[in-house]
Amino acid sequence: MKNVQYVVEMSKSIDGGKKMSRYLYWGPFPQEQDGGAVVNYYNIKAQNLIRPRDEYFGLPKVKEELDPTWLPFVNYPLGLQYENIPDIMSQLEIPILNIFHLGPYDFERIIDPVHDVGGKIVLHQTIHWSDDVVLKSGRLADIDCIVAPTNYAKRIFVQGKGLPPDKIPVIPHGVDTNRFYRRETILRRRFGIRKDQAVILYSGRLGFWKGVHQIIPIVRPLVKEYDCVFIIRGGWFWGQTEGEKLGKIFAKMSKNNPNLIFLPDWQPPEVMEEMYAMTDILLFPSAHEGFGVPLIEAQSSMAVPVTTALANHREILGRSGDTGIMISPRVRVGEVNDGTELFVPHSDELYGATKWLLDNPEERKIMGMAGRQNVLSRFDLNTVAQGWLDLYDQLCPPEYSMEKEVLNRLENL
Repeated sequence: MKNVQYVVEMSKSIDGGKKMSRYLYWGPFPQEQDGGAVVNYYNIKAQNLIRPRDEYFGLPKVKEELDPTWLPFVNYPLGLQYENIPDIMSQLEIPILNIFHLGPYDFERIIDPVHDVGGKIVLHQTIHWSDDVVLKSGRLADIDCIVAPTNYAKRIFVQGKGLPPDKIPVIPHGVDTNRFYRRETILRRRFGIRKDQAVILYSGRLGFWKGVHQIIPIVRPLVKEYDCVFIIRGGWFWGQTEGEKLGKIFAKMSKNNPNLIFLPDWQPPEVMEEMYAMTDILLFPSAHEGFGVPLIEAQSSMAVPVTTALANHREILGRSGDTGIMISPRVRVGEVNDGTELFVPHSDELYGATKWLLDNPEERKIMGMAGRQNVLSRFDLNTVAQGWLDLYDQLCPPEYSMEKEVLNRLENL
């Protein structure tokens, strides 16, 4: 394999001398500025804790942003490009390629070469709308398994693309319930937030599609009436003028209002765990989400989400009023794909829902406890990670041989 260097110990497990399982992940890793990086971080870390002798290899989405120290047990072969994926899978006997947060142009180029060496492909794919770009691919039926994080996504694949249901397992994104939980945190003291002050958090990109601009008008009146604290943890990509302008607005607001804390920089997972631990209300008025991980992070910490009534959000939260408040969107913020219009909640509705939660702390507590139970029963990270390992075992059981798979494919041509 040219221009690719790697160091790997071809070790064996202690039970029966069988080789350990190996996986190659192609997608975002910490600290890549991509929401999928956090999902991969927690999933792979949990899988490693369950089966520590399995081996992981990674091909980052944006190599310049990779920090390999976050998952030190993952091997990142130097010089590895997507063209080399089949070679390294063959040479190191890595039977499974997991692809996440990449578009059809990327994964279509690798389907045949990976199959030609006897490898299996798992596409981890969210769905926002029925006209998402991934659905335009003509090769989805050639992928061995497509993991959908929601039943909504599975229905789109099955009903919209005619894919067999048994090829689309649903494994939701997970949250580490042992780290995301309600507790006293050093961040509250560091930010100077009193124990009697409610904390309202927004975490995500700064952009109109995320609905963050609708938060701006509600900060001053709610702070004035309730002495609550807003934390805006939001950044933007370089060159994104919309996000840059919103960042300047929040920066100015934070200078004039001590009850608004603006954090424009990416924060490591450990900091976000502490931030959610002291959060009472999460504002998540996004118009465009394939899952919405902040919703389960908030629920795990007994915070109450106020969010947009999207199909994926309804599936995560259940009925509005049980674990969170969902608002019908009516402010148009753009369009995506084939002209799907995007809408976010109006600031008046955000204000009303947030005010009601501040006025009713006992109801907020009940909803927070229901959210915690919802996460424990449906989104606990250990259960999710075990689900991934079970799927890999099903696709490539102990007797699976890449060489035999190649021969079988040749015989079936």
